Amino acid sequence: MGHALCATCVGGRRGVLGRIGRGRPARTPGRLLGQANAWRHGVDVAREDLLEQFRLLLAIRDRLSDTHDTANRIAALRTQVATLRTQLAAPASRSAGWRARPGAAALLERLDEIDAALGSIDEQLIQRASGLSYAHPIRLNAKLATLAAVVGSADSAPTQQSRDVFAELSTRLEGLLDRFHRVVEVELADLDHMLHALDVPILGPPAARRNDS
Repeated sequence: MGHALCATCVGGRRGVLGRIGRGRPARTPGRLLGQANAWRHGVDVAREDLLEQFRLLLAIRDRLSDTHDTANRIAALRTQVATLRTQLAAPASRSAGWRARPGAAALLERLDEIDAALGSIDEQLIQRASGLSYAHPIRLNAKLATLAAVVGSADSAPTQQSRDVFAELSTRLEGLLDRFHRVVEVELADLDHMLHALDVPILGPPAARRNDS
């Protein structure tokens, strides 16, 4: 039985990005402490302040990685959903007989609903259209990358405002991740049951959500 939706697209988290967006590489503790030694003759920077800065930069990097990872999986899922819909609608489809059965129209509608649900999540995570405008507001990944640049621009501990912004963006991301996993675990599972009921065994059961905590 072929699986139209691969486990990689709905599986667990991949490795974190080595860079924050397209900016400079994230600082490592060694680099931070090395810079602290170099700054002794000019700027008095406490070691703990630099470590706090590093911890927040690392947390932002991880959240940005989660954002990009989820956006990539959504893009792959939407491509496969579109391919599945095209295959089912093709006159020469091996499963052409299913269209005469009750529930066939509902199946195609379900595919459209799932694609729309994935698209509504994706458009909040990342900007895919070129350029910025009022029609294309700044997405979550760009806001996280901007926050990383702000936090890394000063040789000091992060401000409370930066911490508050990170907490707000992180909460927004968690809400979007929860929506994505509901689509994967509930809606795709329901779609799979519909396919089997119509004797169109194309989708396998989606991979379970991994606990990354």
